[in-house]
Amino acid sequence: ILMVAAGTGLAPFRGFLQERQALAEGETELGEASLFFGCTGRGADFICEDELLAHQTAGVLTELVPAFSREDPKKKVYVQHRLRERSELVSQTVEAGGHIYVCGSTAMGNAVKEAVVGILASGRTLEEARAIVAKLEEERRYVSELWA
Repeated sequence: ILMVAAGTGLAPFRGFLQERQALAEGETELGEASLFFGCTGRGADFICEDELLAHQTAGVLTELVPAFSREDPKKKVYVQHRLRERSELVSQTVEAGGHIYVCGSTAMGNAVKEAVVGILASGRTLEEARAIVAKLEEERRYVSELWA
């Protein structure tokens, strides 16, 4: 699974990770799970950092990919930028039947969706990529919980 969140959009994914932790403690084999998390800066509002790193150390979270929008005043980095940087992971997740969950502001969610479309457009038309995302949504493999 790919989880994409900014700010308090992290909340449901904490629940996902806690459930995965409980499953792992029961000796359930876990699939890969990556979290793309955006906030202004590591020292400012990287909420639950210790908890997330502990999940990563325990193997509950395969990869934690932070995006800090205000650490470098010359370059804002958002989760959609990190997704593009990890385009191979996004494509592999979709091709392997995985799920993408997005939680946060509507603007962030829209930007993430366009990034996923752009990634999936590699070797396809934009229309084909949009159709793939629409099918993922229909299959509940791309799920967004967004607010203004």
